[in-house]
Amino acid sequence: MTIHFFDWDGTIVSGRFVRTAYTQHCKAIGIVMTNEEQETIEKTGNFWTPIKERFEKVLPDRSHEEVHATADRLFWHFYGEELKKEIRTKGQNAYVPGMYGLIERLSTLGHQVSIATLAREDMVREFLKATGLSKYITHVFGQTEFFKPSKQAMLRSALELSLPKHLLEDPIHYAIGEHFFTNATMTGDRPSDITAGKSVGARTYFAKWGNGILNGVLPTACVNNAEELYEHLIAEDLPEQ
Repeated sequence: MTIHFFDWDGTIVSGRFVRTAYTQHCKAIGIVMTNEEQETIEKTGNFWTPIKERFEKVLPDRSHEEVHATADRLFWHFYGEELKKEIRTKGQNAYVPGMYGLIERLSTLGHQVSIATLAREDMVREFLKATGLSKYITHVFGQTEFFKPSKQAMLRSALELSLPKHLLEDPIHYAIGEHFFTNATMTGDRPSDITAGKSVGARTYFAKWGNGILNGVLPTACVNNAEELYEHLIAEDLPEQ
């Protein structure tokens, strides 16, 4: 069984949604960033620290959990509005060039295609449905308002969904069954995507069109565009188990 996992922001769609939502969020709570600070935050993907630090200052009487929950709700409000705007104005053209077609081709070949993202799962699903890509996606793993799994946990969940029932019921064979994941790939534009993929034995591909930097993490390959990625995924495809 061949399973392909893709990150969402910066990989399948532009990372602009996160950047714009972050900028709007900062303006709403009075955070002013220099261009250098903004560039650093975009490269590292560490959007949350300055936002939550600001909220802790303006809401000193609230608990740590309440502050973070408030920050989350406001950010995802702006993020959701950006996705809706993109659906209205671009439709299928909202995707990174070539990614819609790549996913469609993989699905047509009988491969499973799933998304593992730290974005809100409901918003991603809505976007996929509105643009017609949902019919090619097997699973979407993301955050909910109350549950924020790591990408490693998402891929482990996908493993359990993909393994034959007899392997799941037998702990010994479950471990043996993990060889199914040697037929898996993970593509993303952040070191966390590569690390998550490697943690379950998947082949990993770094999307150079995104905003991330590897910081010493070594993927199976770095790819420049969707067509190059497709060639890697097909060339290294393994026989069905």
